[in-house]
Amino acid sequence: MPQAWRSLTKLAFAVFAFPFAALLSGCGLGDGDFACAFSPGAAPVLENLIVDFAPYDPTTGRAGAFIFDRQEDKVFLEFNAVVGGPTGPKTLPTFEYRVDPQANVYAPIDGTVVRFVYQPDTADYEIGFAQNGSACETVSIDHVKAPTVGQGDAVSAGKVVGRPGSWSANLGRVELMVTIGRVAYCPFSYFDPAKKSVYEQKIKQLMADWETFKGDPTIYDEAAMVLPGCLGLTGTP
Repeated sequence: MPQAWRSLTKLAFAVFAFPFAALLSGCGLGDGDFACAFSPGAAPVLENLIVDFAPYDPTTGRAGAFIFDRQEDKVFLEFNAVVGGPTGPKTLPTFEYRVDPQANVYAPIDGTVVRFVYQPDTADYEIGFAQNGSACETVSIDHVKAPTVGQGDAVSAGKVVGRPGSWSANLGRVELMVTIGRVAYCPFSYFDPAKKSVYEQKIKQLMADWETFKGDPTIYDEAAMVLPGCLGLTGTP
């Protein structure tokens, strides 16, 4: 390509790209979002919900990985549930679980570890997975101890990637989040269609079992859920 054409091409890109980048920045979006807008990756396809589910067993006090403890308000916190935070109420962009601290935590997708961050305040890790290596579309697990993977590792859905972080003396905590750019999505929005109804039923069973255990059928507002466990389709990470 002649030098003059190369210069014109660069100028044309600058005329378009820089105002567009400024627009994104004005909307609260950064360089990473600009890159994601031009180079979107493959949307994730979840194969599981990162922990074991099962109907409640009164002889063990458990429902798969979940320990039913009457001191807890919930053992499953819904996507977009409002909870107390250190600076006031916040809306959860995740599925959050109260589980056996020795439970297995599983990779939710086939992909690569694109985020691996130690969190000193909770002494655990946040691990993000992507199916094409892009950090623009990630499925993250927050509060993981004893991780078995690291940055850049390839994983298969169902691989044990660690244990839950700490919540109380006898409970662990772990969270599942799906993000595309700067938007969080209900996990069922990106689920394997062949497995989606099975896992939706697992969430329904868990909520029903917990309400029966606590003797309160109003703990979960199923009528407000757009999908099982989801009080909305999108949220803010």
